Amino acid sequence: MRGFLPTIGRRQALAYVAGIGLAAVWPTSAQKATASQGLLSLPIAGPSSPETWWLDQWYGNTTFAYRARNSFYLEGQGLHFGIDFGMVCGTRIVAAADGIVREVGGPLRAWPLHIAIDHRDLGVTTVYGHLSQSLVTNVGQMVKSGEVIAKSGDSESFACDCSPHLHFEVRYDHMRSATNPVAWISTDWPAVYSPDESSSFAIDLENPSRWQSIYDQPDVRFGWPHLNEYERAWEPG
Repeated sequence: MRGFLPTIGRRQALAYVAGIGLAAVWPTSAQKATASQGLLSLPIAGPSSPETWWLDQWYGNTTFAYRARNSFYLEGQGLHFGIDFGMVCGTRIVAAADGIVREVGGPLRAWPLHIAIDHRDLGVTTVYGHLSQSLVTNVGQMVKSGEVIAKSGDSESFACDCSPHLHFEVRYDHMRSATNPVAWISTDWPAVYSPDESSSFAIDLENPSRWQSIYDQPDVRFGWPHLNEYERAWEPG
């Protein structure tokens, strides 16, 4: 989920609505979603490549999120709480599993438009953000795994000339928490094409090996304190 709108104040506001201000209603305890590899499919059909789609930013303690932990990722405990897939605008987005449409709207969560789908048998909700068009219309509508539900857009521009990509999340506990989609999606992650270093992770110099794997990243509890406010970090930010 990359930035839309240039000012920090607006980014803070967007980060707040992305978590829908849940700090005030967060319960004293929450049940963690239990992932089983392969329960979800990728939200884009076909293989990754420079011409189709690519990995733009991992879930978790990425260097981009670390540098923006006090602005854009303020409500997400300083972490990137989804996976970003780069692609041209208008790419077809598909449902990651059978489910029921929970939300269709914007700019809540991921401007300009997002869709959220409940997968009640799995205990999670998938969120598809920065869409240019929704092909589902009604809350409560049932969708099938692999069904085309939307077309991708740009997080910064209606003209699709800044940061076109899909922001994809897996949430649980009534949307109050996000968990790592890598553990849920059946795909060959090391083989996914990534054109740059945007997928690297920030390093806590007091504990350099922590959260350095795409498979080992913490869950996010929206509105809770930062997880990555390091005294010494690489890269500094």
